[in-house]
Amino acid sequence: MKFKYLSLTTFVSLSAISFLSKDYFFARLHINTDLGTWVFAVSVFIITLLCLWLDKQKLSYIGLNLSPKNLSYFIFGIFVATIFAFFGIFLTGLTIHLNYGINPKPDYLYIFKGLFSLIFPYIIIEELLLRGFAYRKTIELTNLTIANSIFCVYVVVAHWFWWEVWGQPQRMFLATITASGHLMLSYAFLKSQTIYLPIALHLFGNWAANYLISSNIPSKSVFVIDASQAISRLYQPYINWGVGILVNLLTMIVVYFWFQIKHKQSRP
Repeated sequence: MKFKYLSLTTFVSLSAISFLSKDYFFARLHINTDLGTWVFAVSVFIITLLCLWLDKQKLSYIGLNLSPKNLSYFIFGIFVATIFAFFGIFLTGLTIHLNYGINPKPDYLYIFKGLFSLIFPYIIIEELLLRGFAYRKTIELTNLTIANSIFCVYVVVAHWFWWEVWGQPQRMFLATITASGHLMLSYAFLKSQTIYLPIALHLFGNWAANYLISSNIPSKSVFVIDASQAISRLYQPYINWGVGILVNLLTMIVVYFWFQIKHKQSRP
């Protein structure tokens, strides 16, 4: 029993050291931030493997094994995330009168670089930290309600630092949307018993919303947002917040019914 918290303590401690080391050493050595993020992502992955070994658990403990079933959940997550990312963007556009068009010259290299080089390492870090070993172990040591409460607070506070919004009340409030994101992604994790489903939902949702459609001028994405006829943007951040929560809720509902259907199909 004295080793009951050994693996969880090890995970939290080494992850914190790795995170602080990334910010301290890479900043002082003037090393590219993207490289630092990749190093941190690899570090968290290695720490996860170490803690699984300390806890005498297999990769299947968090569904990290590459089974056909787990990969099918990943593919399912890609479709759901992409569809709901576009749904959320277009629903937001309807409220403030945005127009949409197709970019005649999208930069596909930029788009795919955004997926694999820029977003992917951040998602790996977040999912392994927030929906991986530590989350699963916390549920075992406490219960689901306490674990979700702890990780909802953790994910919001973490994003205050990651987004550098500390001390800005409005943006700190808007960052609370990440708590609903955690509940949606953790629900997907627990229903599927694999971390690949939340990774797909998180990765492709962010990618579609940031790289497949854009309001930047000039735009490099496939679809372009025209805000020239938009009404006042005063309330747009709060509209985005509300739409984001709605999208997370609808995603949970889709995941629920999808697993209900799969359960019925598996019956003899």
